[in-house]
Amino acid sequence: MIVLKTSLVSKKKTRLKIEGDVEKRIELFANSEGLQKLIKEKVISLNLSEKSEKNVVSGILLTDNESISLIRINLDWYTFKVDMNLFELLCTFVDPFLAKQLIFKTKKAIIRVKNAKIYADTEKFNTPIRLVQIS
Repeated sequence: MIVLKTSLVSKKKTRLKIEGDVEKRIELFANSEGLQKLIKEKVISLNLSEKSEKNVVSGILLTDNESISLIRINLDWYTFKVDMNLFELLCTFVDPFLAKQLIFKTKKAIIRVKNAKIYADTEKFNTPIRLVQIS
């Protein structure tokens, strides 16, 4: 595993200034065996060997006044709802209580980031939300 050396970073008060070819170092780090092994241990693999039985086709219906995006899954046709708010969108795949909580926590996080002057102001809130499906 490649670790960025402390000589690459110079402190300037509470902000960091990164010097050198950072992109190349990050690419080397991302492609390292140690990181790949860690990712494989932490990520649950999906069984993609089974093919979906659903026949999916998409297209655009053109009329004199408008164009409508359509999608067909098996024999059923669907159109995209464009006037949907975030809450409605989230409720399509999570329950309403969780959708409200996600929106509330996201809004609070945005306010904290906007009001922060340095990373230390937000460091104690660095606890990402992780959704886990319980079977």
